[in-house]
Amino acid sequence: MKTNKTLKSPQKKGKCPLKIEACSHVQSLKALQELYFSTLSAIPHAVIGLKNRTIFFANEAVEKIFGWKPDEIVGKKTRIFYRNDEDYEEIAKRFYPRLEKQRTHIENFPCVTNDGREILCRVSAAVIGNVLTDKRIVIMYEDITNYKKIEENLKNSEQKYRELVENANSIILRWNSKGEISFINEFGLAFFGYSEQEIIGRHVVGTIVPETETTGRDLSSLMEKICLDTKAFEHNINENIRKDGSRVWIAWTNKVVFDENRKISEILSVGTDITAIKTAEEELRTYREHLEELVKERTQQLEKAKSDLEHSNIKLQELDRLKSMFIASMSHELRTPLNSIIGFIGMTLKGLSGELNEEQRDNLSRAYRSAQHLLALITDIIDISKIEAGRLDSFPEIVSLKEIVDSSITAIRPQLNEKRLTLTVDMPADIKLNIDKKRLLQCLINLLSNSIKYTEKGGITVTIQKANSDIDIVVNDTGIGIDEKDIARVFQPFERLDSHLQIKAGGTGLGLYLTKKIATEVLKGNISVQSAKGYGSTFSLRIPVDLNLSIKDN
Repeated sequence: MKTNKTLKSPQKKGKCPLKIEACSHVQSLKALQELYFSTLSAIPHAVIGLKNRTIFFANEAVEKIFGWKPDEIVGKKTRIFYRNDEDYEEIAKRFYPRLEKQRTHIENFPCVTNDGREILCRVSAAVIGNVLTDKRIVIMYEDITNYKKIEENLKNSEQKYRELVENANSIILRWNSKGEISFINEFGLAFFGYSEQEIIGRHVVGTIVPETETTGRDLSSLMEKICLDTKAFEHNINENIRKDGSRVWIAWTNKVVFDENRKISEILSVGTDITAIKTAEEELRTYREHLEELVKERTQQLEKAKSDLEHSNIKLQELDRLKSMFIASMSHELRTPLNSIIGFIGMTLKGLSGELNEEQRDNLSRAYRSAQHLLALITDIIDISKIEAGRLDSFPEIVSLKEIVDSSITAIRPQLNEKRLTLTVDMPADIKLNIDKKRLLQCLINLLSNSIKYTEKGGITVTIQKANSDIDIVVNDTGIGIDEKDIARVFQPFERLDSHLQIKAGGTGLGLYLTKKIATEVLKGNISVQSAKGYGSTFSLRIPVDLNLSIKDN
């Protein structure tokens, strides 16, 4: 019998005793096995092999994710990866039926590490062989805890951004370089009166921007101008139009968005309704012009009257009295529209009509201050006119002099603090007066404000003394003083003495004139001044303790 020489050939070191083909097959299997194990070891996710729900293989990533060394968990149940028995049984109920049908299954499930830390894993299972007979499964655990947190944070951020945009108390608009609207928030839709279906895709000009403003300015090429000169149109104010045809004024902030080729892809515009501001400004301008016309007309009438009656002093005085009566009777007509303007501007500054940018707030604050100054001027003129017309009545009441002094100090405290001046009050125990509280307070505030206005350093001293049936209130300051030749002009109307503080101090020259009128004709007292240039001024106000007695005596 012949023998196979290949099988009989003596075995040499390093030589395979099998046929060359068989040897190659074994080596290929071994190489393939090494490749599989290398691949499993290189996977960054935990991979385990299961048979009958018992671990027979684990890669090195198990330690990285769960904190178990591979050889520590071989032979154990996968219960070690779950929080409790309920979770362990629950995942089995979810996976095994699906593996029988489709051989693979992936699902997110909470797991637990060796040190008790809870993580969220993407669990991927695949059947090896027959799941019913062999019951071998490969499971891969991917820790997605951080991914889920990031995903949740992104979701929350997107939600917050969406809520911010949708609920913003401003118009938020996106449109492309062709001028077509691609987005507008809920506030903008409600403001302009459109539904989303009606406005998306339409051109801004003709929809929310008129081709021509009521001022006559052409807006038909405004969109092209914004695209051509983005910096110049970052902020602009223009008239807009609602669906019902009504006109409104909007302050826009425009941000151009470029694509990767540095071409304009869209423009983001945020708008604030400033119609109330524009209306208030226009009313204030009209009112100023009207007031100037009234003053001019009245001045012309007075000049003509004075010319016609220059030889009749009695008639001239009567005409002046009628003038004062006219102005006094016009107090409601003068104050009401101005108070309305101040009120609307004040509400807008508080943000009740929407957010303002710095430029708008600054312009509106200037208008607010100007309106308040104008109201104060009108109030002074009306008070003077009423006094001259004999229509400013006094209302005596029992009051505390200390309370009146304290109130006047509270009113001028900001001026004191701004100029860093001191204030000293020297008065006896509280004195009770029967006096017109409002008019006495008005006099004190005027005297203190005047002293502060013309004092650069040092301070003001208020001294109060009782003199029989009168009270003396003396206000002394360390200001610039008054030249002797100008003292006679101090209590004249519209007189402002020349000084380097004149421009800074401002004023109309009516404060001291009105104070003297109130002191002498309403409070039945008197006022005087002593001063020297460079040495400050002293104003002395004398008023009766009981105004009713003084009125009877007169």
